[in-house]
Amino acid sequence: MKRAFSMLLVLGLLGCGETVGVGEACTGASDCQDGLSCFNRTGAEITPVCMADCDLGTQRICDDGSVCTEREGGGDGVCYLGGMVADGAPCESPLECLQGSICVAVSDEEKICARACVVDDGSRCGAGQECAALMSGGGFCRDTM
Repeated sequence: MKRAFSMLLVLGLLGCGETVGVGEACTGASDCQDGLSCFNRTGAEITPVCMADCDLGTQRICDDGSVCTEREGGGDGVCYLGGMVADGAPCESPLECLQGSICVAVSDEEKICARACVVDDGSRCGAGQECAALMSGGGFCRDTM
């Protein structure tokens, strides 16, 4: 009986055709609403999830404060909802950092998560910080000297 109910539930879910929004679990792009993609979220309890699409060529910071992040294999980006590593903590990949932050090299041997910002607008940075330019475009918040 339990197995039959489970099968009916799965069939019912497959047949409903409803799509899900930002931050909701997905198995592929067809599960997500228009303008969203299914993308893995590093270190999160629920992964993959739907995230908003963005254009890497024109947008570094998304409307929700997340960072427009490159997909594996290139193409358009996604407004990445973030990982679990806090600002100032060591990282290896931008996918590890909290929403709105990126992984930056502060020396030849050290990378840390730092708040992403737009160079001409340091408003995302805290008091005593400035928006430092990155060679790849965009910027990150760092303490003023």
